[in-house]
Amino acid sequence: MSALSFFSGTRLESAPPPDNVIAETRKLYRELSGAGAAPQTILHGIDLRVGRGEFLALTGASGSGKSTLLYLIGALDRQTSGEVWLDGVEIGALDDDDRAAFRNERLGFVFQFHFLLPEFNVLENVFIPMFRRGVARSEAEQRAYESLALLGLEDLWKRKPGQLSGGQQQRVSIARAVANDPALILADEPTGNLDSKNAQMVFDVFAHLAHDQGRTIVMVTHDRDFAMGADRQVALRDGHIFGEGRRGEDVMPHSIPSQRG
Repeated sequence: MSALSFFSGTRLESAPPPDNVIAETRKLYRELSGAGAAPQTILHGIDLRVGRGEFLALTGASGSGKSTLLYLIGALDRQTSGEVWLDGVEIGALDDDDRAAFRNERLGFVFQFHFLLPEFNVLENVFIPMFRRGVARSEAEQRAYESLALLGLEDLWKRKPGQLSGGQQQRVSIARAVANDPALILADEPTGNLDSKNAQMVFDVFAHLAHDQGRTIVMVTHDRDFAMGADRQVALRDGHIFGEGRRGEDVMPHSIPSQRG
């Protein structure tokens, strides 16, 4: 499905980003409100661009808005106002069905917990999502095996998730995210449940995907060292962009320690 097929006649009021930008937010606000409670603003007018092939780390303390921003970029939540552009499409203009189709076709997700199905083996866990989206089984299996091989897991394809280490389980979840050749991979604290050795291995996988495979990755992390290893960091505080830095620069608030060591 092409990007234009998602518009369905929707009239856009602003121009899309340039081709070298995979994702862009414009004056993005997100408010939450409960019964009888005053609205709480989680994000305050966020303007952010993500370049194609970039490895971007979103950092900040708990409650800073970084995961909310990731979910809005990933079409898992709806903004209160502003625009979210993904691969040439303003996803705020899409209805729920088109948003779901867009996520399935264009995005790959990696979460803190791997969400592997325990009754299926490694290969099945990677190819079943593609198969359910209509990809022929033989093609889905081939893509799944190639993704596992990319992550050094091809010899483990027959194992069940319970027979893998935590680091191996998370690498399988990354293979699942990569197998459908997404335009953008979104990762929310992907190393949060891992020890330092496995966390470093997962980070190295992301760096390989970005720098050697040309994948675009946006990763939320509390880990200062990992954030400094990304191509670019964007630090959030109280729903605002607090600072930005290139690889090796430290822009995280110093109240947040590294998770390692």
